[in-house]
Amino acid sequence: MLFTDPNQAIPRLGPHCVLTGRVVELRAEEDGDLHIALADATGDKPGIVVPEILAKPQWCELRKIVFGWTEVEFPFRVRSGRKLKVTQPPLITVVGKAFSTSATLPQIT
Repeated sequence: MLFTDPNQAIPRLGPHCVLTGRVVELRAEEDGDLHIALADATGDKPGIVVPEILAKPQWCELRKIVFGWTEVEFPFRVRSGRKLKVTQPPLITVVGKAFSTSATLPQIT
């Protein structure tokens, strides 16, 4: 889920994360997925979180919203990850399951 209105009610979703951040980068991947890089909403904490919107029919409406932040003209091609210019980077809230690949997990010693 993606919320662009900070006053919009966020439903209780059990083991999901709720995160608000400023869009700092948007990429269309070769498989059609969209990756949205979010920085801290206030800008005073380090780190980037990257929610992903899959290229699946149930996500079409959400993808239309995200593409609306850009000046992309359709159809467009992606051979490898393509950075899309976001005209006015919004502050958004995303809700979803958090996961990390082994490559991004901190080393435990």
